[in-house]
Amino acid sequence: MGVFRQLGKLLRASFEAGKALSIDEYIEIETERQKNAEKKIFYRAIGQLTLGWGYVEHLFDLTNAIIITRFETNENELPRSLKPKISFYRRSFLKLPELSPFKEQAIKIADEANRLKEIRHDIIHGQAEKLTPDGLRHFIRQHHRGKELIETSVSYTLDQIIQANEEIGKLALSMTALVEEATPLFLNKCSKEA
Repeated sequence: MGVFRQLGKLLRASFEAGKALSIDEYIEIETERQKNAEKKIFYRAIGQLTLGWGYVEHLFDLTNAIIITRFETNENELPRSLKPKISFYRRSFLKLPELSPFKEQAIKIADEANRLKEIRHDIIHGQAEKLTPDGLRHFIRQHHRGKELIETSVSYTLDQIIQANEEIGKLALSMTALVEEATPLFLNKCSKEA
């Protein structure tokens, strides 16, 4: 950045502070400003991840509800937690002959959901420790194994969290496309039962 531009920023910061700032004071103010900006972006990314994943789970619930009410399955109740939701979804597309035209698409969706759920679990269920100098966020996550509680630590950069949000958005679009594509089948199955 040019010297005059830096000088202009220093003068502006001095004006905003109401006093002449030294270079060190200016650097301290700018560093704090950058930390606050990153913190806001981090919280927005977490909010976006939460909302995006909520939509993905809604689509699993919707699709699974259609399957369980319209097709012959061994299930008599919808799965409630994520792992059984994805498992039922996958199993239904694998085993039900009527859904076989969508099997490949559904398997990819289930695989991607299983991959992304780990990132989502780390971030949503983990405890965010702190921002490290290189821009990483550390999350402490507890896993239950029998009677044991095992603590792990994982790290994600802000860019990785934003990337996960984009991938969750793509997953939701894939799920929506599958439901839209299968809607004639679902409606046909419904009209035959009436």
